[in-house]
Order: sequence, then C-alpha cells, then structure tokens
Amino acid sequence: MLKLAPFGSDPEQKQGIPNGDFLIQVAAQYYIAFLRPVLAIGCLLHLTLAAAAATGAASIPRPEHPRPDLFRENWMSLNGEWQFEIDPEADGESRGLTHGRELADRITVPFAPESQLSGLGYGNSKRLKDVWYRSHFELPSSMVGQRVRLHFGAVDYAATVFVNGHFAGQHVGCSAAFAFEITELLKNGSNEVVVKVHDNMWSWLQPRGKQAVGESRNVFYTRTTGIWQSVWLEAVGSTFIEHLVITPDPDHSRVLVEAKLNGDDNNLLLKAEAFIGARRVGSAIAEGPWRQQLALDLTETRLWEPGAPFLYDLHLTLFSAGEQIDELESPALSGYSFHSVDDDTIPWEKLKLIAF
Repeated sequence: MLKLAPFGSDPEQKQGIPNGDFLIQVAAQYYIAFLRPVLAIGCLLHLTLAAAAATGAASIPRPEHPRPDLFRENWMSLNGEWQFEIDPEADGESRGLTHGRELADRITVPFAPESQLSGLGYGNSKRLKDVWYRSHFELPSSMVGQRVRLHFGAVDYAATVFVNGHFAGQHVGCSAAFAFEITELLKNGSNEVVVKVHDNMWSWLQPRGKQAVGESRNVFYTRTTGIWQSVWLEAVGSTFIEHLVITPDPDHSRVLVEAKLNGDDNNLLLKAEAFIGARRVGSAIAEGPWRQQLALDLTETRLWEPGAPFLYDLHLTLFSAGEQIDELESPALSGYSFHSVDDDTIPWEKLKLIAF
C-alpha cells in the first residue's frame, strides 16, 4: 500500500529536485493513490449503467420489489412516466380529472415533483397543495382471474384513488404504505388509474415534520408532495395472507408465526417452512379461519449477531380444501428477539437474534 508523507514534510523527498518538478512528482503520487482509483470506479459504474440501459433494466425506476418481506411472484411495477397536473384552484373533480382527461405535465414516479429525479425539479419554488396523477396499465395474463391489489408505498398527504373512473379508496398519511383491492374495477385492455393528492402543510392541520415552510435552511429540508414511494400491482388468491407477525423464540429454538387472512374460503390450512439456503430446517401446519397462529420449530438454530449476520428464509403456503390458493416468501428481517443473557445489560457484541 502506498504511504504518502504530508506535503513537503520529507526533506529527502525534495533534495536535488527543482521546486516545479517536486510539485509535479507529488501531484503524480496523489493521482496514483487517490484519483486513479476513483476514475476507475467511475468508468466501471458508467459501463454497468450502460449495460443496464441496453438491456432495458433501467427503463423502470426503482424496479426492485418494494416489499421483500411479503414477496409474491405475481406482481408488476407501475413506476415510470405518469401524467401530472397542479390544481391551483382545487377544482379538478369538477373539471372531470377523475377519468379520461389528459393532464398537463409528465412526472417520473416514484419521485416527488420537488425532486430532480421526477423530471420536474420544483424544489421549494412552488406551493403544491393539490395535484393530480394519471397512468394506464394492461393487466398481465398471469393476473387474470386473480384478486388484484393496487399498492402505494407512500403518498404525502391525502390520496384519493380512482380506477377507470370509479372510486377505489382513500388514504390519509405521509409515510405509511397502503393498498386497495381493484379487482371489480378492472376491464379488458387498458386500465386507467388516477390519483388526487391534497397536501396543505401550511394549514397546520396535518403533520409536516421538518419540511420547509419556505426555503430549505438549517434542519428544514425540501418539501415532499404526492407519490414518493413505489406503486405496484399484486395478484393474490381468493383468500390470501394479508399480514404477518413473526415472533422469534430463540430460547426454545422456534418462531411463532401469526398470519391474518383475507377471504371467504373454507377448510383453510397454512403451511410455514423455514430454510437455510435450499435446506429446510423447519415446517409447521395450522388450520383455522381468518387469523392463524402456529409454532415453527427449527432443527437448526442460527442466531444473528454482529460480525456474523444471518437471515432465515420463510415460505408460507395457504391451501383451501387441499388446493393451493396463495403463497409468499419472507426473506427479509421481519422479526427478532433478544437472546437470553445473565445480566441486565446487553453489550452490542453479545446481541444475538433469530432473524427472518
């Protein structure tokens, strides 16, 4: 590894070298030590992005699955270019913007209009109280005949959603994810989704955190209006696993799994399996109606700890009268528990968890 003395600190380094040549030599050494690696990394990043663009992977912003802890194979991102319009008079509904009307601008979802990545880059130059979004999608053939849910990672602040001109649902909040079932609102061919957003942070009637009322300064940052997390479609079964609560119990080498089910199917059976890679290390089955709870015993307990992090993979399958109707994977951290220690304090190096 190249070690450099502070500039001019080594007399032998300068001895017999003209002052100008010495400066050139020092600059060359710093180039070799610092600038050349940075340029190499930059070139590698450029080539990587170019390859991604060539394969079409860069055409959808934030293409990853937004909820890896509740992963289903049958999903589709709606991120990308949407229509967008500021509604200064808050009269969009009376002007018919809920259905079939072209909006004035374009925006890249899931980036807020204040951000540069949205393509608009308003910053704090505009007070965006009422805005509209519009997009179209065609339902993939794999989703036909399934229950379809429309997910929003986050919308700031009050969102009203219309699908093909029909009211789909409303959500109030700035950072919580939400979803609406839109199965009965869909049609063959192109489907329209419209989102009306109201975000009057100057009313003092809603939380605004540290969003700047005027210009960004000190701890007050650029405002966020409208859609600012991913939007996606998800196909689920006639009855599906809507919510999971995972409670690790490392003292008994097991995990308690509670699943909230949504649907009217009878003779339901929930199967939970834990994996380390491709090797199954636990399996349990429970019967029951809308909420099921089971204890998943682990044949191999591997705790998460600093310096040796580890996550199990959890696979859940739901059956009705022996027929599989839903499945999901939860390979991310969904629950944890402190491993037992003798004293009241838990130093960081002694922290051990069962993690999914």
